[in-house]
Amino acid sequence: MSVHVLGEALIDLVPMGEGHKGLPGGSPYNVAIGTARLGTKTSFIGRLSQDPNGELLMHQLANNRVDLQHLQTGPEPCPLAYVFAPTEGSDEVRYSFYMQGTAEDALDQAKIDAVDGIEHLHIGSFSVVRGPSSEIVRKLAARVKGTGTVSYDVNARPSITPDPYQVEPLVEVALRAADIVKISDADGEWLYPGKSADDLAAQFMALGASIVLYTQGGDGAWCYCSAGNFHVPAQAPNGIVDFVGAGDSFMAATINGLDREGMLGHPERLAVIELDTLRKIANRAARAAGMTVGRAGANPPTADDLDD
Repeated sequence: MSVHVLGEALIDLVPMGEGHKGLPGGSPYNVAIGTARLGTKTSFIGRLSQDPNGELLMHQLANNRVDLQHLQTGPEPCPLAYVFAPTEGSDEVRYSFYMQGTAEDALDQAKIDAVDGIEHLHIGSFSVVRGPSSEIVRKLAARVKGTGTVSYDVNARPSITPDPYQVEPLVEVALRAADIVKISDADGEWLYPGKSADDLAAQFMALGASIVLYTQGGDGAWCYCSAGNFHVPAQAPNGIVDFVGAGDSFMAATINGLDREGMLGHPERLAVIELDTLRKIANRAARAAGMTVGRAGANPPTADDLDD
């Protein structure tokens, strides 16, 4: 079983002392690293810059045994994201993005079309709804739907896509292709104000999702499937350094858990997942997220870390 990941890869400029330190990041990129570290065969099929930042991103993928056969590279600069601490009373990290004219905007449709045999595709964040490459991402998800399985992390970024009325129709296109959907409470409030976790789960399942994960930062997550729903508490065994990449680690560990259960690539199996199976996967995913918040930047756990 293999997972293909398509979406943004960038450098997170994370607060460090009096300044910022550049660390590899980007939500789909983080998920690719996370699933590979946990033992799922993973291929990253996005586009990286050929500049030193892009080389850093590529080396991180290679060092974590992510397959690069279909990786695209080009002369465009690498995207950047300044990371800022949450405001008081919140655990939502804030970002300022620099994306225009970068490698993220230069994805080659023909090269994506040449990637075949995708069993499971993961997409997410603003690569689904922003810029000239986003339509390529949505088209690939629609192509995989039905023959394989698709996971989608909404991971809204209002700072770079500020109009929810423009974003929501594009999100819905991706939702219609998705078997597994993750959305945070902040995402939900921005895109669908006033709707509860139950409301959103019902809406997404009516569009075709078999599993919906509604994350709430330090308040844990609600998990939904055809058999019912339950809550998993947040975990932070080593304290909190920052919240960067926590949701991506939750997503990666969920994908890996479903892989371990033999469900990825089989939409008919996801459609009838048992509540106890999903609970086991989600509790492990919460543990993965908790380990990540105890480290600087997006640094997901390995299988040895998580299952020790």
